[in-house]
Amino acid sequence: MPSHSRQSPSGKTNGLKGIMAIASTAVALTAAATATGTFAGARTGDAVTISPRANLNASLAIAFARVVDLNTIVVGFSNVGASTNTGAITVDVGLRQGDND
Repeated sequence: MPSHSRQSPSGKTNGLKGIMAIASTAVALTAAATATGTFAGARTGDAVTISPRANLNASLAIAFARVVDLNTIVVGFSNVGASTNTGAITVDVGLRQGDND
């Protein structure tokens, strides 16, 4: 379950942090692919930062992450080497949200 970040100890929440699982994703030779994960509280327009908890395969990189729908984050991967698979991965997620009550 995500935890809330606050502007001050008694202030409004302005973000969430937690972990998200991403299913194994095939990425073709010198190509790109996307995968989605579920993160409770994510809203379209939130700024997303992610960091994998383990190394990705040698030729893979995370290209972008963004919220595409309520509670859904899409992660883009690029591949500069041979066809490969990301394997199932876990990422740490941080969301920066606009004004919340």
